[in-house]
Amino acid sequence: MSRLEDEIGALPELPTHDLRIAWRRLYRNEPPRRLDRDLLIRALDKELAALSTLSAPELRMKWHALCCGEPMAPASRDLLIREIAYKMQERAHGGLAPAVKRRLRALAEEFEADAAISLVSAPLPKPGTRLLREWGGKTYTVIVLDDGFEYGGERYQSLTQIARRITGAHWSGPRFFGLRRAGHE
Repeated sequence: MSRLEDEIGALPELPTHDLRIAWRRLYRNEPPRRLDRDLLIRALDKELAALSTLSAPELRMKWHALCCGEPMAPASRDLLIREIAYKMQERAHGGLAPAVKRRLRALAEEFEADAAISLVSAPLPKPGTRLLREWGGKTYTVIVLDDGFEYGGERYQSLTQIARRITGAHWSGPRFFGLRRAGHE
C-alpha cells in the first residue's frame, strides 16, 4: 500500500473505465494500455512527491497547466504545493461528496450573513439520527438530515432555529440538544 493510500484511506475499487477517466483528468493524455488502481496511485504518489522539488515559477506553471484559474495563495510556496496536490488528487479520485459541498456552502452563507460566527463547530450526528429534548414537561424529537433538520414536519437549516421555536428565546441549538457543553462553543 502506498504512502498516499495510508494518508487518505483505502480507495474504493474502481472499474477500469473509471480509472482511465481519472488518468485522463489528471494527466491530460491517454493512459497506458494496462492500467490498474495501483498504477494510478503510484503515478500520483510519485508526482505529488515531486512537487516539493519544483521552484515557485514551476509551481505556478503546474497550477496553470491544471487549468485552475488563479491560485488562492500565489505568494506562499507551501500553500501552492498543497493546492496543486489537492487538485491532482481531486481529479484522480473525485471531489468532495455532495453533502460536504452543501455543508460548506451553508457555512459560507452563514459566515457572509454574520461574520462574527465561530467557524469551529463540533461535528453533527449522522443523517437519520434522532435528537430528543425534554422541555417544559414535553419531549421534542428532531431528525438530522443531510442538509439540515426536521422538526414537527418542517425542515430547518439549524438546530438554533428549532430551539428558538421550542423555547421562544435564543438558545444555542447544539447546546440545547446536548451536543455541546456550555463554554465549548
